[in-house]
This record gives sequence, structure tokens and C-alpha cells, in this order.
Amino acid sequence: MTILILCEKPSQARNYALAMSGNKSNVDKKFKYEGKDFIIVNARGHLYQWADIVDIAGKDYEKWKLDSLPWNYRDFKWKRIIGKDCRDVVKNIKDKAKECSEIWIATDNDESGEGDVLAAEVILENKLDKNRTLRRLLHVSENERDIIKALENPILIEDLEKYPPYQKGLFRSKWDYLSMQATRVLTLNSPIRAVLPTGRLKGAMISLVGAQENLVNNHKSVFFFQNRFRDDNGNIYVNEKEPKFDEESKVPNKYRDSDVRCIKKEMKKSIPPKMLDLASLSATLASRGYKPANVLSTYQKMYEDSVVSYPRTDDKTITLEQFRELVSISNDIAKVIGVDVSLLTHVKPRSSHVKEEGSHGANRPGVKVPKSLNAVEMKYGKLGVAIYVLLAKSALSILAEDYEYEQQTGEVVDYKEFIAKVNIPKKLGWKAVYGQDLDDEEESSSKGIGKRAKPFVYKGEPPKPSKPTMKWLMKQLEKYNVGTGATRTSTLSQITSESAKYPLMTNKKGLLSLTQYGSIEYQLLKDTLFGGVKLTEHVMKIMKSIGEGKFELIDKHLDEMSKIISNEMPIVSKNRNSIKVEKTSNSKPKQEAKTSTGENVKFKDEWNGHKFTEEELEKLLAGETIDIFDKKFKNKKGQEYGVRGKFDWQEYKGHKFFGFKMIEFLNK
Repeated sequence: MTILILCEKPSQARNYALAMSGNKSNVDKKFKYEGKDFIIVNARGHLYQWADIVDIAGKDYEKWKLDSLPWNYRDFKWKRIIGKDCRDVVKNIKDKAKECSEIWIATDNDESGEGDVLAAEVILENKLDKNRTLRRLLHVSENERDIIKALENPILIEDLEKYPPYQKGLFRSKWDYLSMQATRVLTLNSPIRAVLPTGRLKGAMISLVGAQENLVNNHKSVFFFQNRFRDDNGNIYVNEKEPKFDEESKVPNKYRDSDVRCIKKEMKKSIPPKMLDLASLSATLASRGYKPANVLSTYQKMYEDSVVSYPRTDDKTITLEQFRELVSISNDIAKVIGVDVSLLTHVKPRSSHVKEEGSHGANRPGVKVPKSLNAVEMKYGKLGVAIYVLLAKSALSILAEDYEYEQQTGEVVDYKEFIAKVNIPKKLGWKAVYGQDLDDEEESSSKGIGKRAKPFVYKGEPPKPSKPTMKWLMKQLEKYNVGTGATRTSTLSQITSESAKYPLMTNKKGLLSLTQYGSIEYQLLKDTLFGGVKLTEHVMKIMKSIGEGKFELIDKHLDEMSKIISNEMPIVSKNRNSIKVEKTSNSKPKQEAKTSTGENVKFKDEWNGHKFTEEELEKLLAGETIDIFDKKFKNKKGQEYGVRGKFDWQEYKGHKFFGFKMIEFLNK
């Protein structure tokens, strides 16, 4: 008997081969493990995809016309087609399966069931389940110990078509396919020529950011003036009943200097913050200039090497076993990132961070601890270092003691209604682990209540609405339980991509802003389901029920898409009548940076339609010459060519500017 292990991607297959045979090169080769013959093969992500709408539902569904909507789900004959350049991969899996009597599925164990769908596609489309036993391997990471543990407990799949995780993922895939109707509704109602992609997560993101931008743009500062006291330690004393005035001159001068005294001291504690997920990690890194797409790709590479944990986890806590694993490697991690190991004394798990639920556990460092941050940078770049340090501090903080502080309450002796509260750190605990990377909203003071205070007129205003940063958006999506940390990050990456033809948002160091296309979509989505946060919550509840075996919900809820679209269409049509199209400038905004000589310059990050990559800009700003080959560069005969050039000061009509200067043409 030979067993075929089907992995999701080459790196995963190599990790299985290494764990089982000690040799990464044993992929696609028969070898023995625990007295049985095994062959490990791998897919390359999704090998199949849904066919075009014409092949699934007929020609009537091909045309982008409003009178062709909504689609009738009952017309759909779901059909998959093999992905581009995937035939050789599929053939290899089929050929190796001929030698095997069992197939063990070892694809990723996603909460959404995507890993199960990915494996089922190739198995069902090629009837590899016929006369073969199917089992599922559930590894929580790709390190050797977890792979061996998964191999010890393979789960029998009696019927793949009735396997709940597959049906859950299949429902999501079909639901999202049917939801493409919403993109047609928006696009066909757009006042300008543009494809406006939307969906349950995209729509929520656009609507949240658009509404917040409106709050920020329409906010008018209304200042107030009020009598307050300030003591010799800088603490402010406030009387909540003290009247406020709209002009400083109206504030009565009725108070005099007074002694102050501390009337209460109380020791308080705070536990470490919850562990990071991929969304909060990428949001923090966005403020440092790292794009979500780059965070995703770098994190994935680090995961495949077991340097960090599974990226697409939906867990916010870790299990007791994962906690013990973290404790066992914590000193090594601390030494790598420069955290004092003497801080890691809380080896008793907190119930807030350690629970016997979930599978992969929250995002954290992996079992393979790098030798140094230099080693991390050499393999994964500076972004890899930033990812590792943040994850490490997040994880190590739960092994540190509580933050302890003394809260002092003071009063103005002659005017006891004026009160101040200050927090004085006593034991930094987990805050010492975070250091400068701590996003700390708690006010603290190294000084306590002073001795004497003076009255002054305070100028204040109500809190301004927060700008729609990536960190703000991720908190909103988490608040409403829309998407997972990974899907939020990947979706935001898509709609802010600079290479997208119709980008919906820009992401400038974590600050989000709607583009012209995004603004139109936001206005069209007003009062729709796709423009809210409830739709994803609705789908997630259905998926959970299907994952529990309630298959009767599948057709019912796929069929409801027609009703949803029917209800959305008149709302979007009405919104179109009041839409405002913002004018955009044809000129490209200029970037600012320093050259290798320290000179501050402004420049355009594109030339003749070619958008410079980050690597190209880095070389150009360092004074290097680069070669560019872009499909946009064609001569009159339609032949492609390249150019060689560098950044330099130039002059046009008496105006000096800094930018790309072509040196010579290059043959393709």
C-alpha cells in the first residue's frame, strides 16, 4: 500500500519530505516512513478555477446589461477549468496517484475551508477519489513536530463531496462568484467609464473609509474656553461643572493660586495587549511605509521556513501547548531582538491569552529561531526584520509581568471641585518588552501630584474625528467582525494597488484615501447591503453552520443572492442621480526623498507611462543607471525596446527639475 500526500505548494511538500525522511528532495519520490510507502506531491495554489459565466450559465449572462440582472442561480451548471500553466502540475499528481491506494490531504487548514477546496478540486475533477481512501492531515504549522503530530492522527473522509470543511469553502467560493453581479451593478451605473469592483469586504472597506473621510473633511473646530488649574508638576485640574465659553474674554477671572494635595493613592495593573493578527501587524508596518502586499508575501516566505507562525489564522489566542512551546524558545527569541530575558518571568498562562480553542494560534514567531536579526535581513530584507521584531515583542509580552502603576488623585485645596488624576509607573512589566514599539494610549507621568497650582484659561475643542488610517480601518473591521486578519490585509492590498487600472483607494504610509473611482463607488453603495458591515457577518454565520454539517442551507442562501441584487439595483440607480464626480488632475503627484548625497529632491515616480518599482527608485536615488524594458515602449513598427537612464537635474523651458534622464535606447 502506497499513500499519496497532497500538499498545497512546493515549500510545504519539501517541509513534509524533510519531516518524514530527513531529505527535502524526496518530493515526487517513493520512500518509507513508519513502515509504509509514501509519495509526496504538491499543487501550486488553486489548480482549477470557475469557468467564465458563459460556460457556467449560458450566453444570456455574458452581456453587461442591467436588464440581464439579477442572475438566476438555478441556471448555473458549475464548471471548473484548469488554471493557466497548471497542466503539468495536475498531470504529475494524477501520475503519482496511480501508484497509490490512499490520498492524505495536507493542504492548509484555513478557517474558510479554502485549503480543502483547493485539494478537492484536483481530486474530484480527476476522479482521484474513486477506489481510494481519503484522509485529512491537520498541521498547525509546518515545523517537523507539528507535521509528525498530524501524521499520527489522519482524519478519515468517507465522502469528499459531503466533507463539511469542503462544502463550507465551496459555498463561499460560489457565493463570491455570484456576488460579481454587484460589480456589474456599480459599473453600469458609474458616471465615468470604469470597472468598480466590489464585494462583501471591499464594499465595507470603501464605505467605512468614505464615511470617515466625510467626517474629517466636514469637521469644523469649535473651540471653548474654561477655567482650569495647572500645578508645578504640569498636572491639569478640571472641574466638570465649570462653565465653558466661546470666547476667552468671557471667562471670569475669579480664581487665585492655591496649594494642591493628593487625596487618594491606588495601585493598578494592566495585562499585556492581545496578540497581533496579520491585519494589525500590516497596519502598524504601513505607517513605516511598507505595503500590505509586501507584508503578505514576506510573511509567507518566513512562514514556509518556520520562522513565523501560520499567516492566515483567525485565532486571537494560543493553546496551552503552543504557550509551552513559546516558553521553551522565549529566551532565544529575546536574545535575537534585544529584549532582557529577566523580564520573561510570567510562565503561568493568562486566561486572556491562552485558551483551549483554535488551531493554528495567533500570529507569533515560529519554532525556528534565527541566529540574529542580520540573518533575518539577509534572507527576508528589512521588512522581514520589522515583521519578526513586532511579532516577537507581541508574543514575549505575554511572558512578562503586568504593568503596575500608582494612580494619584489630587485636588486644589481652596477649590476642591478641581480634580487631577495622574498615573505613575511602578513596574513596567510587559511595557518594557515593547519599548519604543509600544502604541500606548495610556497617560503616564513620572511625577505625582504637585504642591501648588495656578489658574489659567484652557483652550479646548471636542475630539476631532480620526483620520482613516489603515490601523483605524482594521479596528473597525474587527469591531464588526468583517473578514479575518489575512483577508482584510489581502483585500486592502488589492484595492490600493498602484498597478490596478481602477484603484479604489490610496495608501500613503498607512493613511487611506478614496480615489476618484473609490469616491464614485462609495456614493453608489450608500444604503446598500454591499456598502455595509452586515453582509460578511451574514455569510460567516452561514459558513459556520455549513461547517457543522447543515448542508440544507447551501442552496437556500446561494439562491438569496438574486433577491439581494434585486433590492440593491434601485438603490444604486437612485444614488447615481445625486453622485458627485471629483475632478482629477492629469499631472502625477511628485514624491519626496533624499539622494545618496543627502540632497532633498522632488521627482515623479513614473516616466513615459512606466511606474518605477521600489528597487528601481532605490537605485536611481543612489545615483545608479538602470535599464527599463516596458511593454508600453514600442516604435512605429510595433517593436518593443528598452531605455537606459538615471535620475539627474534637467531643464525644460527655463524650468529646472529633477527626474529620469534617458541616456540611450536598448534593443529588446
